[in-house]
Amino acid sequence: MKFTPSLRAALLATGLTAIGGVANAAGTAPGTVIGNSIDLSYSSGGNTIERQNAASIDFVVDRKVDFILESQVADKVAPVEQGSDSEYLVFYLENEGNDTSGYDIDVATTPSGLTLTLNDDATLEPGEYEVFIGTDPAPGHAGDTAYDPTGMVNIGDLAADAARYVKIQANIPDNAEDGTSDLFTVTATALDPNSTTPTQADTGKGLDEVDTVLADAGADGKEADSSSYVVQAPVLTGQKTARVISENLDGTFNCATGLPQSGELAAVPGACVEYTITVTNATGASVAASDLHVDDVLPSAVSYVDHDEGDFTTVAYDSSTQTVSADLASLASGASASFTIRVEID
Repeated sequence: MKFTPSLRAALLATGLTAIGGVANAAGTAPGTVIGNSIDLSYSSGGNTIERQNAASIDFVVDRKVDFILESQVADKVAPVEQGSDSEYLVFYLENEGNDTSGYDIDVATTPSGLTLTLNDDATLEPGEYEVFIGTDPAPGHAGDTAYDPTGMVNIGDLAADAARYVKIQANIPDNAEDGTSDLFTVTATALDPNSTTPTQADTGKGLDEVDTVLADAGADGKEADSSSYVVQAPVLTGQKTARVISENLDGTFNCATGLPQSGELAAVPGACVEYTITVTNATGASVAASDLHVDDVLPSAVSYVDHDEGDFTTVAYDSSTQTVSADLASLASGASASFTIRVEID
């Protein structure tokens, strides 16, 4: 057939037909065949000639492996206190690819004085951590499952758009010092479904076969993020000093209320001695000390006379144990608080 200038051709319709797969929020499933065809019409001899499916092409949707792993901790730092239990770091893992994928989770620590260790038994002790996988971000959720991050372990296949939370639970030792920390780096590795085999890119198969494309941020099938436990604690030091207030050689000095006498005074029997107890929270300590309590067991060779509360809220003496106890609600960073006790040497 010879085309004439009156010949006109037009694309009337384009049809996309998905066969063997259903599109979802993460994209059309791999292996889906997408067919594309055109209908053509033209004029010839005063007639309109139509050709249905004048041209068509099919191709197969490839497998896109894509996912995210993100810390859910504000500023990626979790402040913790000495001796606190069940402190959590939470990470969010979502399959953003177009096919089911498994994932291995690795947990690495970089200690800076805190040095938490992986728990290897049923009881989480101070200074240890354990790992859980769950579907809810809440710490200690009933649906969480314990996970061993050593070796290659599939957390369970995730369908496209499915998500999980990786949770690290730690018990902080009560001797952890202010400012010490432990950096946790969590790495998710994409696995072939129902396996522990890391997913590899497999491309160049053409339009008729399914390629596997690694579309995560590093295009390597691995995603990682980090968060830290950082200890915030007071830094307390205590000091106790003693000075002789009066030798009281004639026995007339009032040890409870008398003013300190001058000169070099000897600590002879009957002398009045004043103890000063001072507690300091170091400048630069992360937090104030709360509910401060001091116990001072007096030596057996002295007798308690009186005390002065000084900066403390309450000071009390227990004659049965010869113990002076003092309490203070709070001591700010950089602050000191003192109280005094007067005794007589037996």
